[in-house]
Amino acid sequence: DIDEAVQREVHRKTTFTPTDEASSSSHRVTTKWKAKNGEGAQAITRAISLDRPATFEPIAESLMGLGKGDVTEIELVDPIGELSVGAYEVEVTQVDLQERPAVTDEWVSSLGLGDDISTVAAFRDHLHANLESESASSIKRDTATVLQQTIVDAASFDVPDSFVGRALEQMYESMKGDLANRSENEQ
Repeated sequence: DIDEAVQREVHRKTTFTPTDEASSSSHRVTTKWKAKNGEGAQAITRAISLDRPATFEPIAESLMGLGKGDVTEIELVDPIGELSVGAYEVEVTQVDLQERPAVTDEWVSSLGLGDDISTVAAFRDHLHANLESESASSIKRDTATVLQQTIVDAASFDVPDSFVGRALEQMYESMKGDLANRSENEQ
């Protein structure tokens, strides 16, 4: 979806500035989690954006208003990452102000995508074309894989190693090209 692609780019371009303020929905907090029951003695560090509470609502609520060095206890109902369900002592090790860019023509121009992509509308069109291209490449790859597997499954003889090697080389080169294109599009 185009809106999600725009928001991913905004998220990529978000800057973080350390602050001494207490955390609020405009902050990202870096936290150190340690299990209260002694299991998992190694502390786990997590950065959590408090403006996305749908993902971490109970956690975000527990961290609101805390500053660097504050400690709280959080009881998790669902695990996140490597954390197990249970009680954790959570220390706020850093509070950062999140500065998300506004999606404007000026911001799009600053991305350096070229003179022909200097407006929000042109940027959305560019993202749409990239998504269509990635989708088409994915369909071609999947179709080729199914065809090759069908041929191999239907063959009543051993498939020559040279055929398998050539097919693997083609798949490798195709993936390399897709990654290069994706990398160029992200820059």
